[in-house]
Amino acid sequence: MTVNTVRELIQARHPAWKDNVPVFCTTEGGYMNSMTWGDRLEIYSKKLSRKIRPYELRHAFALQYLRNGGHALALQKTLGYIDLTMTKRYVSLTQNDLRQQHTTTSPLNTFAPQRNKVRKIK
Repeated sequence: MTVNTVRELIQARHPAWKDNVPVFCTTEGGYMNSMTWGDRLEIYSKKLSRKIRPYELRHAFALQYLRNGGHALALQKTLGYIDLTMTKRYVSLTQNDLRQQHTTTSPLNTFAPQRNKVRKIK
């Protein structure tokens, strides 16, 4: 999916641009630096009427990665950290996420498969 999106991005480039233009570049085809990226986020924030910060994008990526079944150690490497300490700061699982993980991965499922229980309505 990501590869296809990057391919679409490359195909949407200005026809006069050469092949050596970076994938993520300025509107003129130049290299993007931290100031350019910050300016672009500010423009997007104004369009959406919501403040967007790189930290929020990173946090959202990390949480969605885990919710989609990604492994925490793989996420740690993807985020570029040596240990899980910093990774934990970006990932705050909700109680529902924890309950769902436990339901699907508990070793007890091997011994006692879950049954659909009917609750009494009071």
